[in-house]
Amino acid sequence: MVQTDSHQIEDRWWNLAIFLTTACTLGIVLVSHYFGYSVLFTHLFYIPIVLVAYRYPARGIYFASLLGLAYFASDIALNSPMPSTCPSVPGGARPAALPPVGEGGGGEPVGQPRG
Repeated sequence: MVQTDSHQIEDRWWNLAIFLTTACTLGIVLVSHYFGYSVLFTHLFYIPIVLVAYRYPARGIYFASLLGLAYFASDIALNSPMPSTCPSVPGGARPAALPPVGEGGGGEPVGQPRG
């Protein structure tokens, strides 16, 4: 099936939007991470992830994993080698280093009684 010019233009706009939101998000997260704000700005990753998952449904999980690995790498690179809350992970990276992929867990099994 041959794409018309309007479809190609639409694809270019989607790709440009995905690229710009990803670049801006990574830039903001790296700067905020450098200054010690690591939790608040990671939620900006949802914007490019939703764009990719909407436009390319089969590639959404791979893109989210890639962004999560980029965040994990920035956490290791920008944190000093001081002891962290999770000593088994180097550089102060936390187990939730993949926030776009691992969000939403409650910590308790579903259907289990409390207490």
